[in-house]
Amino acid sequence: MPSTSEYRKSGAWMLFACAAIAATAWGLGAIRAKDSRDPTANSAPFSGFQYQLAFVGSSKCGVCNDPTLVPAVERIRAEFARQATVAQQSHSDVAVMVDRTPGPALRYLSRFSEFSEVDAGGYWQNPGLTHLRSLTTERVLGTPMLFLLRRPSDTDVGGLTVFGRDTILVGLIGLDEIRKYAAFLDSKQLTFRSSRDSTAKRDITTPNL
Repeated sequence: MPSTSEYRKSGAWMLFACAAIAATAWGLGAIRAKDSRDPTANSAPFSGFQYQLAFVGSSKCGVCNDPTLVPAVERIRAEFARQATVAQQSHSDVAVMVDRTPGPALRYLSRFSEFSEVDAGGYWQNPGLTHLRSLTTERVLGTPMLFLLRRPSDTDVGGLTVFGRDTILVGLIGLDEIRKYAAFLDSKQLTFRSSRDSTAKRDITTPNL
């Protein structure tokens, strides 16, 4: 007859096995749900969008240290946040820093107002930069850059937000394009399509650069 300690070991093992099976089943379910919501697949559409501004820079880049860059980026960020709020659109901004380590990148970012997210380190293998490069046909991307992105979003059964593939609405490469866009915003507003306006053909106003 098994001893009490053997029962305990057996019970603990069964509990662990059941938990592992449940976790595996939940994980597979989450993966299937994510795949089935792929906006490129023939499936139910996402219920909304999130807009994101992504700034790409480097503390070691000479152009990123030009004194005119920070005011231009801050002008675009402020208008982006203001108009997204007016249009009742979910939005965030992220700094992607192409530095070897996070320390110098974070010190550099102290020149800006606080970003919603920071992806720093990894040099040219930075995950945020790799993601942005996957969205564009540009073969050579340098710093500084600024992107306005749209991503389909929805809420899953657990209450977490899930996203589809990002789309670049505006892509600015280099200081000159960023400054031109900021100057454009001095004379025209960055206007988002209202979430209630289903007839608009464009999500956002863009200048001719």
